[in-house]
Amino acid sequence: MILSFCMSLTKKENILVAILNDSRYQFVFFSLCIYLIAVFEYQNFVIGKYEYMGFRNHFDFYRAIISGVLFFGSTFLVFLRSSDFIKGITGLLVVLMFMPILVVYQFDTVGLSYVIATMLLVLFINFKFKLILLKSIRFEQRQMPIILFLLALVLFIPFLLTYT
Repeated sequence: MILSFCMSLTKKENILVAILNDSRYQFVFFSLCIYLIAVFEYQNFVIGKYEYMGFRNHFDFYRAIISGVLFFGSTFLVFLRSSDFIKGITGLLVVLMFMPILVVYQFDTVGLSYVIATMLLVLFINFKFKLILLKSIRFEQRQMPIILFLLALVLFIPFLLTYT
């Protein structure tokens, strides 16, 4: 019965089913739902119960538009061609770290620096680069105590100068 149903789908319906089954589109949809729930809960719960702790209700429509654009931009980082691990880490950072900062940003007088720093972290994780390591110096086993003593001494000098 399911096979006959799948065979009766038209080409447009097959495209729609493929889009609905794509995990990237599912992530965008569910992260949008979580974002809207977070905004609603901030307005109705956090401000009502915790305004005395510094959570303000200074809603700014301009900041809300910036937050929305940045949030959609960050969720579409999942569409970049990278490994599944990087996509998963990006999704976690967007939902657990970037989204709450955006919600607080649009209701509070928090500066844009928090938003930019978190966005740069998410972009840095998705940036493809190769780390080229220089050849390191190899020490023999008998040289290690002398090198560790010199390293400890060099690291101890700032404390001696600071705390005389």
